[in-house]
Amino acid sequence: MAGETRQNVNFVMASAVITGTIKDATTTDGIPNAWVEVYRPNGGGLATIASADTSGAFNVPLGAGTYYVVARTATQGYVDQVYPEAYCSPNCTLARGSVVTVSAGQILSNIDFSLVKGGTITGTVKDAGTDVGIPNTVVIVLDSDGRDLGGRASDASGLYRVDSLLPGDYYLRTYQASDQGYLDQVFDRIVCDPYCDVWRGTKITVSGGQTVSGVTFALTKPGPPPNTPPGTGVLVSPTDPVTASQPVTLGFEVVTTAGASEVTSSATGPTPPANFSLVGDYYAVSTTARFSGVVTVCITYPVPMPEGVTESALVVQHFNQGTDAWEPLLTTVDATHHVACGQSTSLSPFAVFARKPLYQVVPLYDQEKAKQSGSTYPIRLLLNDANGADVSSGDLIVTAVGASLISEAVTGPVATLGNANPDANFRFSDGRYIFNLSTDGLASGTYLLHFRCGSDPTDYTVQFQVR
Repeated sequence: MAGETRQNVNFVMASAVITGTIKDATTTDGIPNAWVEVYRPNGGGLATIASADTSGAFNVPLGAGTYYVVARTATQGYVDQVYPEAYCSPNCTLARGSVVTVSAGQILSNIDFSLVKGGTITGTVKDAGTDVGIPNTVVIVLDSDGRDLGGRASDASGLYRVDSLLPGDYYLRTYQASDQGYLDQVFDRIVCDPYCDVWRGTKITVSGGQTVSGVTFALTKPGPPPNTPPGTGVLVSPTDPVTASQPVTLGFEVVTTAGASEVTSSATGPTPPANFSLVGDYYAVSTTARFSGVVTVCITYPVPMPEGVTESALVVQHFNQGTDAWEPLLTTVDATHHVACGQSTSLSPFAVFARKPLYQVVPLYDQEKAKQSGSTYPIRLLLNDANGADVSSGDLIVTAVGASLISEAVTGPVATLGNANPDANFRFSDGRYIFNLSTDGLASGTYLLHFRCGSDPTDYTVQFQVR
């Protein structure tokens, strides 16, 4: 009581007395430094306060009337009590006790209290993602019957402490965490969505004088609203929070339970697989929906693509976090809308990759020397592997697929070929490839001849000039 300031204490002229003792329920010893508070019923407020002596005895002079009497012990670890046996665990509810009535001149004796040692629960309320404490979140205590016994608010560091708990079993939950943008929880990690089901929580058993610590609430914020309804053939195009665009469309074969699907792009990710280069971004794809069957993941790739890369070289790949490796998916490409699609049975990082060229082209002619339009331009070349070794052979078929004017980027079919190059294939002779290109109808300018090497989908090119 020392140093305390109490408001609304309305002392009255004494015409009656209430006496009694405050004792330890186990030892029956008086509890020193305890006190009683006397309250008027029906919200009438605090009438008076009286301290007990070293033996726990108290004597309260007061006016005639009807009162509630509360025994308190502050820091001694006992559970406060409303007369006759309504424990304040952890808060006092006067209506759970019984009133005492005194008449003028009466001495009402044997208003005795037997207090038990209380238990304590401590812990932290924190953000599940950052581990930073969340202040001003109320932790509610419920008894084994689910009755709300009140609670305590977390401090600036997210720490909370609930004292004066009777020995027994309790459930804990947070209250109004939503005011700070979080979802309330029942301990341990049972999200109140939308209601708090305390019976799913974990019981906390408290003994007299014991402190149960580490009762932590790791709160989460609500996720995005469900955008993936149940059904078959469900298409979802989540908005990427990084670019505010919809670069990925998900096609679920079957969705059994609705949920939220999310896509987040990143310029960085797991190292690309060998012999592949990244085209565009990495995409982290996730969903809370429950689904079965395959998911078709369609990614919009950037245009123009890197030099030498064509749509036929594109492969959608899925990063298997179990094996820590990229896995190629059966890929289809819509070159008109610049979309590459792959099928998977699980979600994780996805990306579009282009196969790197298998060969190095070695021109065996002067690419800066122009030929007269209408003449035949002999294109001669070798193919080396990635290590620079010559791999040219008659078994490795090289096929011309088109020519383009560099300055205007106009692509057209290969001109009529001579008999030396049937089916637009290069002729292999004397260890080299030869293509006799007809320049009939080609205007003056610098061109690229486009060709394929075997099964490699890379767009290979060499330069030639027409005047």
